[in-house]
Amino acid sequence: MNDTTNVLVGTWKLVSCVLEDVKTKEQKSVWGTTPNGYIVMTPESRWIVIQTAEGRRAPLNDEDRVAAFKSLLAYSGKYRTEQVHHQCRYRGGRSMEWHRTCRVRCS
Repeated sequence: MNDTTNVLVGTWKLVSCVLEDVKTKEQKSVWGTTPNGYIVMTPESRWIVIQTAEGRRAPLNDEDRVAAFKSLLAYSGKYRTEQVHHQCRYRGGRSMEWHRTCRVRCS
């Protein structure tokens, strides 16, 4: 485990989630101004992520269940850190199209 990984190990509460367009620098709030969620990063380089949008409510019908599903992100996998980037190899989650893929994220 390198020094960067040591700093990341623990349980992290989600306080914001923003997508930024690399070219225009335009930012978009993904889950609203008060999202919910946690990221758990272990010393064994495994992480578990769950994020939900603000204002979610218990679904009462199929339309509500679709909205609830679309306002949730959950996955787990192995991570690796390299300078200001980390990579995750996905092993399970809400979206099966990410299963066994590798994604690079900026810190």
